[in-house]
Amino acid sequence: MLLYSRLARHYFDIENSGRDFQDELRYLCRLLKKEGVRSVIDIGCGTGEHVDELCRRGLKAEGLDFSEEMLDTARERFPDRKFHLGDMKSFRVGKKYDSGISVFGSFDYLLEDEDVIEALKNIHKILLPNAIFLLEVWNAEPLVRIVNKPLSPVSSTYSRGKKITRDRGFALVSERPCIVNVNYVYYVSGEELSDKHKMRAFYFDEIQGLVQSAGFFAEEISSERNGTLNRETGNRFLLSLRRI
Repeated sequence: MLLYSRLARHYFDIENSGRDFQDELRYLCRLLKKEGVRSVIDIGCGTGEHVDELCRRGLKAEGLDFSEEMLDTARERFPDRKFHLGDMKSFRVGKKYDSGISVFGSFDYLLEDEDVIEALKNIHKILLPNAIFLLEVWNAEPLVRIVNKPLSPVSSTYSRGKKITRDRGFALVSERPCIVNVNYVYYVSGEELSDKHKMRAFYFDEIQGLVQSAGFFAEEISSERNGTLNRETGNRFLLSLRRI
């Protein structure tokens, strides 16, 4: 996947044009502060922005990601922060944390139920009893109704002296589980790059059952960071999970 390898140095600039990073941060900080946590691991930390900002706010935050290129960029940008290379299904860090987060689609690359449960059980092992885990996944309902969306422009930005334009489309592969091929075309200073991602979205009852199978209790599920739940139309589920 080029976004996490060849384009890793541009990742945050590319994605930031279509997200509200400060709103994400306010949401995370509000919930983590309410829990009184001191340590947090960001699973699927990408290029380290959440880790850095949470550390700035007094938490002991560390990051985990599977991409060496993403972590090279994170360490270059935030040399005082701690990052681990590993797979969320099998990593070991030799310590336990008060809390964990996994946001912005990292879990959507786990296509099979067995992979989801394996990852959740592994995360369960490195969290302290009664810890909170904040998880974000895609909602399947809107995707299965759209079925197919042709490539169309979604963003244009400048990063490290390069103009990067991105087109995106997707095609539904299966309805249950909800698997989609997400297709990107990047134009990087005139060079055309194609990138394909196979990803999963989750149904409301489905994700509840999976987290429960791994030893978590869903205290809250919403679609928006203000707590609103739109099961039919919301693009995502935000889960506040308690480690049982």
